Amino acid sequence: MQYIRKALGCMYGQVIGDSLGSRYEFQSASIVQQMIAEDLVESFLPIIGGGPFHLLPGQVSFFILFLHYYL
Repeated sequence: MQYIRKALGCMYGQVIGDSLGSRYEFQSASIVQQMIAEDLVESFLPIIGGGPFHLLPGQVSFFILFLHYYL
């Protein structure tokens, strides 16, 4: 049971990270730093969406869907 919870935690982490980070994908480090500074809300980084794939807030990219399809 412990391994299942750890595996699910890894999958949730991938999904949340993908949803959070897709907005900043393919940008230079300096642009990402500027975007994050503008996006911060009271020291928290909200899941805004957008980015090169024009995702909705909380939506995951097809990379995650593709990965989970093969799991």
